[in-house]
Amino acid sequence: MSGSMNWAVVVAFNDGVEWIFRSPRPGALSDEYAARVLASEVATLNYISTHSSVPVPEVFAYSASRQNDLGVPYILMSQAPGRRLVDYELRQVKGVPELMDDDRMTIMRQLGAITSQLSHLRQPKIGSLFQDSDGNYTIGEESAYLEALVAAYVSHAQELSLSYHAFFAPIPDPTEYTSVASYRAAVGWWNDFVAVGQKIDHSRNRLAYCISGQLLGEMVPRLSGDAAAGGEGFPLAHPDLHTGNVFVDSELNVSCLIDWGFASAVPASELLATPPLWEPEAGLVGSFRCGVVADRQMWGRVDRIWSFQRVVRLLSTRDYYHFAALCEEAVDIPFLFQQRAQERGSKKLLEELAAEDSTAEYVAKEELASFGTLNAVDDYGRQETVAMARESAGGSTFYTAEVYTLLRRSLLRDSSERFAIILFETRAE
Repeated sequence: MSGSMNWAVVVAFNDGVEWIFRSPRPGALSDEYAARVLASEVATLNYISTHSSVPVPEVFAYSASRQNDLGVPYILMSQAPGRRLVDYELRQVKGVPELMDDDRMTIMRQLGAITSQLSHLRQPKIGSLFQDSDGNYTIGEESAYLEALVAAYVSHAQELSLSYHAFFAPIPDPTEYTSVASYRAAVGWWNDFVAVGQKIDHSRNRLAYCISGQLLGEMVPRLSGDAAAGGEGFPLAHPDLHTGNVFVDSELNVSCLIDWGFASAVPASELLATPPLWEPEAGLVGSFRCGVVADRQMWGRVDRIWSFQRVVRLLSTRDYYHFAALCEEAVDIPFLFQQRAQERGSKKLLEELAAEDSTAEYVAKEELASFGTLNAVDDYGRQETVAMARESAGGSTFYTAEVYTLLRRSLLRDSSERFAIILFETRAE
């Protein structure tokens, strides 16, 4: 048994009882950081089991450092009963039935009830759960937490790869297509589009994310304010609830939640966001919220914080739409970004970012590698798209007005219509 951060073995006893011995994978984290994560997980598990009925593993022994007879940091804890939810997904485990919609809603209601319990486990500050020698904590400000997330987001946009994130050119959403074939075709067109001029990590895309960070920072006062929306302090939240760390019994009762290593006390509105176990359909969101005891007025704020988190943590392929959901009123977002881009500070930042852009020779080489083998007949439309996308790349600061329109329209139309046709129509408007 192993994961990206830990390795583990099952300790089996003659009476059939099984425990889990888990240790941080060497090199995955520094020894100091790994020790803090492990100690925090133990503190979190013990606190939850003492103060609630939330099903978590029982800790029998642990050592946060290598200073022990085994020479490795470890946790020795109970084996989670039941099966992981991921085992019920299509083709995961032979003989395990696929979950039906009613099953998913039943599980989400239970997770809502568990979340309601966690919402009462309040801590005096945001952060991982540790007890100092006196067992005291200080109260943190939610606004400082949100501002720190924005700062990390902007830093990422300036310095690290943005991978598949293009602010004004989101990847096609599979839910907007009538078939797998049409969705895959649309993704192919999107890949062609962003490959021209290396748009993803180009300075103009980075600037768009930096400006979005400025605007998100200005929204923080409106987004923060847990004291008025859920009581004092900050509740404990699981760091990454997904189908791999939720266990259920044969009757689909939630039997255990595992992997609390990066758990933290968070703003209440963040805890109450619907867990992304499956696509957030209305029925699943409603089922989850039915299990949570919360003020009705809280849910609007929960939705805004959810969108905020999706953007600043780069968790979604649809950053533009989550950003738009945070705007108080209808606004011409591309125009707003263009205005910000004309400010002196933005122009200076763009110059600094542009200094890190790939050379024209390197870009041309990469384009040739991507498009040099296109079939002259079958891929004529793609060739036209490449040529026109290359032309548009030299236009405005964000390739926004026509290119944003093009991408949005391409998302809403079945991709069996040639992407090149949409290009020509857009250019003609």
